[in-house]
Amino acid sequence: MKYIFFLLCLLPGQLAAQTGLAYSPQAQVYSPLTDAANRYTVDSLAKAAAVADQQYSFVQLAQLLEACKKYAAQSKPVAENLAAWLSEGHPIYAEKGYNETQQFRAYLLYMLSFFSPTDELGKYLRYELEFADNNNVTGAAIYTAKRFLGDSTIAAIVEKYNTERFDIGINFYSPDVLASYEKTTTLRKEALATLGLLRPSAPKARPSCCDKEGVKKNHAAAQLIPVKNRLAIKGPTVFYDQYGKELAFGQLKGRPFLITFFYTSCTNPKKCANTIQQLHVLQTQLQSTNAGSVGIYPISYDIYIDKPDVLKKYGDAYGFSFTGYHKFLVPQSEDHQQKLFQMLGVKVGYGNGIVTQHATQLFLFDKKGRIAMKVDNEAVTPDLLLRALAQLKAE
Repeated sequence: MKYIFFLLCLLPGQLAAQTGLAYSPQAQVYSPLTDAANRYTVDSLAKAAAVADQQYSFVQLAQLLEACKKYAAQSKPVAENLAAWLSEGHPIYAEKGYNETQQFRAYLLYMLSFFSPTDELGKYLRYELEFADNNNVTGAAIYTAKRFLGDSTIAAIVEKYNTERFDIGINFYSPDVLASYEKTTTLRKEALATLGLLRPSAPKARPSCCDKEGVKKNHAAAQLIPVKNRLAIKGPTVFYDQYGKELAFGQLKGRPFLITFFYTSCTNPKKCANTIQQLHVLQTQLQSTNAGSVGIYPISYDIYIDKPDVLKKYGDAYGFSFTGYHKFLVPQSEDHQQKLFQMLGVKVGYGNGIVTQHATQLFLFDKKGRIAMKVDNEAVTPDLLLRALAQLKAE
């Protein structure tokens, strides 16, 4: 019998009874079972994928993926168990490095293209296409989108990567983190290849900034919530600003203000860096209409890295002007952070204390600190924000 070795924390008898996996007392490891022809059994592979945890190295997990691809690519249980690995909170990522984790997730997404598509995979695929902050992960999601020919939603998302902006080198064909530096394709090339199969069911791409439908969409996104339906943020949330001064959430009230989220270690230029650059544009536009009359508060996701001095350097690098009501903030503690995130419905995932995924969200508040608008940053331009803030100032 040949073995793919996996170290697991359960006692030999316990795990063997629970999973039916083979145990080697000499090596103290488990492996999927093989049949009389020395092939791994589908049931054994499904069980091995289901019990994977932090004890597995990425090398071992990659070996299991290869075995599943060879012997169980048509098995729905195997595909479902492997798709579950895409969750940023899955035990296999505990105590693993950030870069290694992102490269393995990219490879995992690529390998899942060889398996039967499942609803669970489709759910993760949409999320990665919209919110992944690693280009290799995004590229792998685009590649695997080919498996969802009848899904017009996925096809429409892939369309946005078919521009010169996404001529960005990527590599998702290997789990080795060093491979991420050897660019073998680009996001745009993968989008074009995938769209060659998906386009029949995909809506025609339209620039959201310059056609009539795009204008309607942006205007709709900028509609303020009626005053009677606005909710106030409750509970004490305290921040530090870029100078290390304390600021409570309640102190933001008294003028319209906006909140968005970022972190200085973000490597995706489409997200955090772009968010701060757009806020700089908004600041410039506000200068002619009394910039001090509205508040602009980007809040960091990372309370451990983004200390006040780090926030100040990052803001300066992207042209953000720090004034009395334009500040970078970081929650004072994890407890304060979690309460704020829960109240706002902030979309962010963490693995081993590090941001692994996040959406791009913006919240606009009225003078009384009630939520007046909640949108994706990408759906709102500085011009539309300017008009919305003017509305709130006039209330």
